[in-house]
Amino acid sequence: MSSLRLAALASFLILGAAACSSTADVDDKHQRIMIIHDEVMPMMPELRRLEKQLLDTLATDSTLGGTWQSAALELKQAQDMMWDWMNQYRKPETGGTESMAYLENQERSITKVSQQMRGSRETAKKLLGQ
Repeated sequence: MSSLRLAALASFLILGAAACSSTADVDDKHQRIMIIHDEVMPMMPELRRLEKQLLDTLATDSTLGGTWQSAALELKQAQDMMWDWMNQYRKPETGGTESMAYLENQERSITKVSQQMRGSRETAKKLLGQ
């Protein structure tokens, strides 16, 4: 076998091995992303309930003002962020650099959603004395 054919075969095998590991990497990253999602998704009804409690309290006591209104808005934004993220997220079908870059961005996005959800929940609970 000529050295050119041998080099081509070696390149093909290396690329094939990289593609396999890339698919596994995509699967692993997707699982990590879904763990973050699955930790905070069950909070959605609680966030809605807290938002409603804040708004109901504001409706009966106008002296509470901006802090309570802001807390209700942050809860709403957290819920919207989760719905927006879920509506646009798709697990890549293949491995590769573009897929991994997409997943890195998605992991950052769902982490921000998680932080917003947790932070707004804590703020609301403090205001409501829960």
